Amino acid sequence: MRNRTTIFAMFLALICLLFTAVHGKTTSPTLIVKGQPDLVVSKITVTPTGEGKNKVTIAYTVKNIGKVPSGKSVSNLSLKGNKSKSFRRQIAPLKPGESIFTTVDYYMATREAIQIKVSADYLNNVTEANERNNENAMRFGFSIPVGRGGKSN
Repeated sequence: MRNRTTIFAMFLALICLLFTAVHGKTTSPTLIVKGQPDLVVSKITVTPTGEGKNKVTIAYTVKNIGKVPSGKSVSNLSLKGNKSKSFRRQIAPLKPGESIFTTVDYYMATREAIQIKVSADYLNNVTEANERNNENAMRFGFSIPVGRGGKSN
C-alpha cells in the first residue's frame, strides 16, 4: 500500500510540473489524507433575540468530519460591518462525527450589515486531512424600516 501511495504522490507531482510547463502557472492540488481529523464550520445562524434594540445571537457549529479524533483547537468568529470585532473560543478535542455548538451575542447598529466569517482551526493547532475547508462565511443585516430615512409609498 505504501508503494502505491508513493507512486500516486509522484504522479501528482508530475502532473503539476507538466501543468506549470504548459500554462506557466503553478498549481497546488488538494490532497485528502485518510486517517486524520478534519474540522469544518458546518453551520452559521444569526437570530435576533428580541432583547434590547438590536441584539442578535450568532451561533456556529464546528464538526470533525475526519476519521480520527482531533486535538484541541481555537475557533475564531470575525465580524466586519460598521466596526470590526473578533471572538475566539477554545474547542475541546472532537471525536469523528462529533460537533460543538457555540454562540456569541452581538449588538448591531440599526442599519448595519455585517460580514460573518468563522474559522474552525484558526491557529492551525490540528493537522488535518484537508486544511482548505476550515472556514465558512455569511452576510446579515436588518432591513431598513419603511418611513425612516427614505420615502414610503
